[in-house]
Amino acid sequence: MDVSSNYTQLRASGHIAWSTSAPSLRTFYPAQPRTYIVRSLDLSQSGCVAMLDAGIDRLMPSRFNLLPTFKPSNITLQTSPGKGLGLFSPNMVYPGEALFAEHPILVLPYAVDAGVPLREAYDDMLSRLPAQTRQELLYFCQSTGAHEPTSAQHLISRITPFAIPLSVPNRDSSDVEMHRGVFLKMSRCNHSCGPNAVWRWDPESFSLILTAIRYINPGEEITIAYTNVSLPQHERRFNLRRSFGFRCACEWCTLDHKSVLESDAARFFLSTFWDSPSRPSFKAWCQESFYSSDTLILDHQRALRYIQREGLETLSSALPSTGIHMSDTIRHIDAISMCYAALEDIDKFAIWTRRAAEEREAFNVLGPDRKLVFSKWLSNPSCCPVWGAKKSTYLRG
Repeated sequence: MDVSSNYTQLRASGHIAWSTSAPSLRTFYPAQPRTYIVRSLDLSQSGCVAMLDAGIDRLMPSRFNLLPTFKPSNITLQTSPGKGLGLFSPNMVYPGEALFAEHPILVLPYAVDAGVPLREAYDDMLSRLPAQTRQELLYFCQSTGAHEPTSAQHLISRITPFAIPLSVPNRDSSDVEMHRGVFLKMSRCNHSCGPNAVWRWDPESFSLILTAIRYINPGEEITIAYTNVSLPQHERRFNLRRSFGFRCACEWCTLDHKSVLESDAARFFLSTFWDSPSRPSFKAWCQESFYSSDTLILDHQRALRYIQREGLETLSSALPSTGIHMSDTIRHIDAISMCYAALEDIDKFAIWTRRAAEEREAFNVLGPDRKLVFSKWLSNPSCCPVWGAKKSTYLRG
């Protein structure tokens, strides 16, 4: 996949009037006017046109990796009640299974120098796309029930973009790292406050990859989260109305009043779990004898029940030791496993350690080193570093 050398330079030489129909776009006034490059990237038959800061453009690789390949017929386009068209799975999909990968057809900065002639830039970008792609973009807007777009800028602004980071020349350029990617297929993926899929940006192949985060039954719609799903219902609905123009009617937003309050409480419990001052750390639980043996275990099991009930397998958080983000589901399973190790409960330690390994393996995060550690623990539990840590507290007490 080669990067085309065909490009146009846009210099911000003054402040001009421009349409504000693209709510995701931010403008700013830099100390030095920026130069932007509009170029075609030879990625797929659908085409891809990017508007990049000149510094970022210089860092673009000359070639990208090929798209990952997946099972055929994983996705169909069907009518979703109350939402227009949506993506559906005709087959059973398993947690961790990748559904598809897709190149963007347009890449634009999130923040643009206010002097850039956006209307002209958007016209230029759209004209570079293949006719078939332009037609699909127009069909996308028409299928949403909205009015016919009146310009290229109006057309582009009507499609939900995805945030994609690109390499920047230096730290002073961090304000231009984030970009808006427009995707033909991914943009059909509707929102749910309990999504069954999650997307990630893969810079090596310059594509978004959509992955199932729980079982998806044949005929079930594939959904992602457009907003922070740990917020209470009224805040989620407000954010979605403000940013995307619709009132969410997913199964979690249409519960009766009592159930909504229970759902909100569960989401608050999950979003504050790791920072709750009322919950002892694992170290404190091990060292202080007045904490009962099941205090932490019950809390982590409760969190797992809430994740399943609320459809929040998408939740993740940063590990205190490394800052690396990890699935909350995996973190809770790990914690329960360690609790049973501290209590020297061989049977339950084995159950939860196997589950920790299986969960990692499903999402391709079970590296060889971690796999070896789990294997050692299962064959000889006493080699786990925290083995007996809580039981010895009780013996001392």
